[in-house]
Amino acid sequence: MTKAGTQAGMKAIMPCALKFTAGFVAGEVASRYVVEPVARKAIGGLVGNPVDLTTGRKLIPDEIDFSLPGLMPIEWSRFYASDLSVDSVLGRGWVLPWEQSLRRQGAFIYLTDNQGREVPFVTLQPGERIYNPHEQVYLVCTEGGHYILQTLDNLFFYFGEVPDTNTEVPLQRIENALGHFLHFTRTPDGTLTDISATGGTRVHLHYDNPLGRLTDIKRVVNNEAVETLTQYRYDEHGQLSAVINRNGDTVRSFSYADGLMVTHSNALGLGCHYRWQTLGDKPRVVEHWTSDGEHYHFRYDLDSRTSCATDVLGRELQVQYNADHRVVASRDYGGERYTIELDEHGNMVGLGLPDGNRLAFKYDEYARLLEETDPLGRKIQYEYHHLTTLVTKVSYP
Repeated sequence: MTKAGTQAGMKAIMPCALKFTAGFVAGEVASRYVVEPVARKAIGGLVGNPVDLTTGRKLIPDEIDFSLPGLMPIEWSRFYASDLSVDSVLGRGWVLPWEQSLRRQGAFIYLTDNQGREVPFVTLQPGERIYNPHEQVYLVCTEGGHYILQTLDNLFFYFGEVPDTNTEVPLQRIENALGHFLHFTRTPDGTLTDISATGGTRVHLHYDNPLGRLTDIKRVVNNEAVETLTQYRYDEHGQLSAVINRNGDTVRSFSYADGLMVTHSNALGLGCHYRWQTLGDKPRVVEHWTSDGEHYHFRYDLDSRTSCATDVLGRELQVQYNADHRVVASRDYGGERYTIELDEHGNMVGLGLPDGNRLAFKYDEYARLLEETDPLGRKIQYEYHHLTTLVTKVSYP
């Protein structure tokens, strides 16, 4: 039974990083009028490598360290956000996809997702489920009282029983509609030791750092480690300082000051630098530059929810955002102005363009894009396979 009406207004404190711009450029009409780089900065509020102008935080979205093919591939990625206080196996600010958890406290159950965000749901009775349109996921409580997170792509994240003790219950298994799976083996205290996939693929995690940090991921065949896929190294404070690939090459390096990332570099030598300042009781990036010539200064007017970025040529980008840290208006470096209209679920329903024209968007109750309308009133409509995000039909004017 679907629990209706109780999810209104329940959303994570921060929006999903990059989800807005990724979904935006997926629409055909939108992509004709606004190219992805503009969507990223003027509509998504992300500048440089990147800095989030709505908060001043530093982001590193989903860097992939390795992928193992299979019926259920293992894609190993890292996410970083400077405002996360979570102390993960990679150190403060970092999150792995497998570090998701549920915890239950009274009338609410909280998901800690793969970006470290806390997403609230109401507690369910056995046999109930509830949909969160902000995240496009169902929370399901089975007849046996076990909790599952289900996406519209029919991925199932199994957590098991979640007692009302305000303690985190870690992710145990991911399974798709065909029954292919990733299974997570953990110690009694919840530490992840192995990931096993359909077809026999298995990786083992080693924690050789004195602070209990993850140091090595090895591919295992017949209970023997046959290959080191990735290695992680740390500074004296337990912060991730280097990523080493399967060839033994250092492909990423990081350094920190007062727990905040101040530099990172890649295997090609590109270096990115960040200068921080505490504003409104929170550290925010006020300057960002790179070894190849990019240079930005940032200003934040917290009372008016307005932020500005000035580039190396002295041009200024300005964004205005709402209480949910979503951009609602912007002026690009060239002076082009955009206005963004959002519905109660955070979907963009209108986009005002620099020439005074407007794009319009309609969605269903699952936050799937149903219709786009261009400035001439021409419509493109989308149909989907059942309750998934798989497009089955596109109708053109």
